[in-house]
Amino acid sequence: MMHIPSLQRQVLEVGTRLDEPPSAGLQQTAFAEEIAAQECLHEAVGWADIAYTLMQARLRTIPPGAAAELMAALLELQLTDTCGELDPALGDVVTNREAWLAGKTGAIGHLGAGRARREAITTGFVLVLRTQVLRLAEALCAMVTQIAGLAEAHCSTVFPEYTYLQTAQPTTFGHYLSGFAFPAERDLQRLRGFYARLNRCPAGCGSSNGSRLPQDRQMLADLLGFDGVVEHARDAMWQADLPIELASCLVIIAVNVSRLAEDLMVFATREFALLNLADRHCRASKIMPQKKNPFALSYLRSLANHLLGAQTAIAASARTPSGQMDNRMEAYRELPPSVERVTAGVNLMTEILGGLQLHEINCRATLAASFALATDLAEGLASLGAADFREAHRITARLVGTLASSGRRLSDANADLIDDIAMEELGRPLGLRDDMLPALTDADAAIRARTTIGGAAPKRVLEAVAALRGRVAGHENWMREAASAIDIAEAGLLAAARTLTGDC
Repeated sequence: MMHIPSLQRQVLEVGTRLDEPPSAGLQQTAFAEEIAAQECLHEAVGWADIAYTLMQARLRTIPPGAAAELMAALLELQLTDTCGELDPALGDVVTNREAWLAGKTGAIGHLGAGRARREAITTGFVLVLRTQVLRLAEALCAMVTQIAGLAEAHCSTVFPEYTYLQTAQPTTFGHYLSGFAFPAERDLQRLRGFYARLNRCPAGCGSSNGSRLPQDRQMLADLLGFDGVVEHARDAMWQADLPIELASCLVIIAVNVSRLAEDLMVFATREFALLNLADRHCRASKIMPQKKNPFALSYLRSLANHLLGAQTAIAASARTPSGQMDNRMEAYRELPPSVERVTAGVNLMTEILGGLQLHEINCRATLAASFALATDLAEGLASLGAADFREAHRITARLVGTLASSGRRLSDANADLIDDIAMEELGRPLGLRDDMLPALTDADAAIRARTTIGGAAPKRVLEAVAALRGRVAGHENWMREAASAIDIAEAGLLAAARTLTGDC
């Protein structure tokens, strides 16, 4: 390969529009950061280069011999990854690749015909993201499936529901967990919608308004396995909304996972003692021997925090006059690693759920020691017809206060005490009998009675599980078809490229 100054003259246009190479300060800051952000795009930019060269060859923009020679060099770089470490002295990923190719073939001058470097990088960026989005969707499907299995197994397992971290009402562990599966399934819906908007080919746009040289944008889309082309050339090169949309999807997913992680962290404490986190998802303290720190759950919270910052950076970078490089740099820097981190976080939550140990005895004890059945008692009193619900609510609230002040539980209530309170509140007794109360203060009975759509009754939980599994199956079919289309396109592109070089 030529030495750096000579390469800089060739690939950075030094000696033409620029009289001197980039300074050391520029190389060590902006160029180095740009290279670091684009490194993950290197292979995908290679596929974009191969498709573009094949399109040029078919349109006779490149002479046949030069096209075959250039394609041979591109395939060598793509299949052997011999480019080496990207060098900030040589600019970005495109000019680094150009520098390597210049050492292999004099046909390198044909590669950029009618094409800005931004087009190659943007195309590579979209190629990377669409594959990552499919992997994230796969992880979400696995998490929803894991939750569905646990919900089915625990459709009748009594569990205390909390609001404001206070015991609220009885539910089941299956109903509680499935409440996190539906947001995750909506995450899948959002990803599918985003994928449809993402999977459009930006290539063949010239700088941003086309080119005098022949371009076949639909051919490029077909070669790279896109569903179609981005309709407007300038929009194709400077789309700001899609990176912001994906960042928003990542934030929603991370926050949904974090909410569950926060709950599990609380429930696993000695103070709540409702469940136990597997040791493999914890970390021991180096000073306090009794500690079993739920480190995996804490990490998921920090992941959500990071994504909130990344989303802000991506949105802020787009808030400039259009056609600015900072519209893209934050997206290149933040999005690919963020999708990978969220995917890993979702997989970690799936692991954590698989290792949970529920303490049903403690769950029942928590309900028994609380006044979680107070709502059921009030509704039961109203259903007897002796009082409307607001009256029954006041009576029950007074009852709870009376029992709590004397260290008693709801199960200690009797008909005489309730009638005494009713006389004070309403001026009349309710006419209850003691044998009526157990049915109104039993957790299992209360759960079985919640038969409305989406309720905690076991049969409703099982219906929710069936619905989730059906939806996941639909998402999995979509993922298989999308991944297969990418694989078929890549194999076809490689075969066509080899045919061009005469390597059949």
